[in-house]
Amino acid sequence: MNMHRFLSGEISRRRNWLADLPPVTDSDTTINFAGGEDDDGDEIIKFYTNQSSDHRDRTLSSLLSSTNWELECSHDYIQTLFPLPEPSPYNPLAPTIGPTTAAAFRSSSALRLALRSSLLRMLSFYGFDTAVNASGELVISRGNGWSSRSAFWRRRFNHNHLRITRIIRCLRVLGCEEDARKFYRTMSRSEGVGGRSLMYWRRALRRGLEVLPEDEDEDGVGDVGSNDGGDDEEEEGEMEEMEEMEEKEEKEEKEEKEEKEEKEEKEEKEEKEEKEDKEEKDEKEEKEEKEEKEEKEEKEENQIQIQIQNTAATTTTTAAATADKPKRGKTPGKAPQVPQRRSTRIMKSTQQKAQAKPLPTIQSESPILKPKDGAGISKRGGRGRGGARGGRGGRGGRGRGARGGQGK
Repeated sequence: MNMHRFLSGEISRRRNWLADLPPVTDSDTTINFAGGEDDDGDEIIKFYTNQSSDHRDRTLSSLLSSTNWELECSHDYIQTLFPLPEPSPYNPLAPTIGPTTAAAFRSSSALRLALRSSLLRMLSFYGFDTAVNASGELVISRGNGWSSRSAFWRRRFNHNHLRITRIIRCLRVLGCEEDARKFYRTMSRSEGVGGRSLMYWRRALRRGLEVLPEDEDEDGVGDVGSNDGGDDEEEEGEMEEMEEMEEKEEKEEKEEKEEKEEKEEKEEKEEKEEKEDKEEKDEKEEKEEKEEKEEKEEKEENQIQIQIQNTAATTTTTAAATADKPKRGKTPGKAPQVPQRRSTRIMKSTQQKAQAKPLPTIQSESPILKPKDGAGISKRGGRGRGGARGGRGGRGGRGRGARGGQGK
């Protein structure tokens, strides 16, 4: 109960001084930043004048020179660059704004320019280009490649949306109201942000500073320092714009879903067609390979047949040439004689001789044959021809006379 009362008292006191903040001036009057019981004194002032560092020994210059990757991945620097009157549950070591610190910034253009340098760095981090015109007003535009550079935070919800809410509220508390308004308009008109985040950004800009953006039981829609009533119309217009944006988001989400389904269906169809094409290609290649193999085998078979025919033709030519060549001792063109048996040769020789030399005609004047002159009969029955002195006859054979007779 006591803790609840203490917290309630703290919130009540904070609301009181936030509702009664001094106006913004450019006096740059030297103020004693002693601080109070709910103020960190000159800690924030020293940090923004590069006289001190944060709880991790990082100075303002070192933080502003951080890479985009470091700004995205680190989560304990944003509470120091853009402090709030309320303690941070994420970084309890971060300093908080008290009435003295708020008064110092609201009366010093140098401190506010230092705070603007942090805003410029975060705008660059979010993908925007910045400039300051001749009147000292901030000019914000989408930088080159903004769509890709800002895609990481332009979603229905992202942790950077909490940072944006903090930045808007910090700028307003420390006297940079116009910068806060331009920053809000720039971020809220970025496509892809969810309606809930837009609501908190709008609350941070429109509500009284004594009312937190996350409070659901407070209206707090009035703009601090507005007395002309024009803000109500602007607020109503922004409400309509937010509703239109939410409808647009729902429509885009639906279209994105349909596009995704269509894309998946198209990819599935393409995958199926690709598979069919591959199967057809494989089948065609297999068929071509088979035909090529058959053609190769047929070609090899034809070559073998040609070789056989060439070999046969060569053999025939060689045989004919051998047959036309005359052999030694033989009549050209006469077929070679087949060897015959000796008895056959003797018989054929005798027959040839008999045909060539016919036997002499024998005259039958007397039954007793009379030998011719010079011929005689041998004693042993042989017949011979010889001279007057007789002849030599064989024993049943033929003989030659001593002087030229031939006996038989």
